[in-house]
Amino acid sequence: MAKASLRLDMSRPAVSLALKRFGMLFNAPLFNRKGLFLEPTPYALHLTAEMEKLLGLIHDHIASAPSLGESIPTPAAAPECDNAMPVASTV
Repeated sequence: MAKASLRLDMSRPAVSLALKRFGMLFNAPLFNRKGLFLEPTPYALHLTAEMEKLLGLIHDHIASAPSLGESIPTPAAAPECDNAMPVASTV
């Protein structure tokens, strides 16, 4: 957790609380403690892969966005997503 807190520029308690909140948000543990280390669960690894795909799509969309002054194309209908994962409501 020390390395994560340094990389994120957060205190260790803040990182610990964030991980706890993510676990509650997804209603599943994301890490298992292995001695002094935390090991991601298979579910956390699955979430990571899905988020990397989504961030790649966002990056591609931003990269292909028109510059200022260019006309904006009409958006196409969003493709159906058969394998969407439900996200727990925080409300």
